[in-house]
Amino acid sequence: MAADIALQLYKEFYKPDTGAVDTQQSSAHWKSFSKNFKVELNADQTVRTIKGYGFGGSDDNRLIAKIAAWIGNRLLLSQVNYPGLAKETSDAKKLVRTMGLSFSQDAFRQVCTKYLLEKETAKNNIEVKNILIIGDGYGILAALLSEKYPDAKIFLIDLGATLFFSGILSRTGFCK
Repeated sequence: MAADIALQLYKEFYKPDTGAVDTQQSSAHWKSFSKNFKVELNADQTVRTIKGYGFGGSDDNRLIAKIAAWIGNRLLLSQVNYPGLAKETSDAKKLVRTMGLSFSQDAFRQVCTKYLLEKETAKNNIEVKNILIIGDGYGILAALLSEKYPDAKIFLIDLGATLFFSGILSRTGFCK
């Protein structure tokens, strides 16, 4: 089902000949921003190339970006006193890599969000059945929450061209 939705988003928001976002009915801001998006499909309609922009740097695989993210994440981790967050971060790195992304500071922020949601729902004895995420970019938070709450329904809201990224990448992170 997720593949069907992602393919429909691709057909609706991307130009099949170039893989660029179709900006015919877009604002000037979105036209400028989306020039950095690129999606290419194989003949069997699977994704060959996917490149976004402005989703927190998780797609930046340059060594300098990875080093900067590692240093920043280590500094942040040393400043917060959340028992178990280091283990959560380690586990999340594996999931993010499975999605084909780098563990950026944005990914670390998503881990902190998941960690705090988990603690608050447990403390207040809240059963998680539905989760609404607005603007998840590459879908890291959706993948993390899907792993923690496998029976919950996760609803993603985003711009159509961006929602394509969440749909494709969070699926590789085990979302249904």
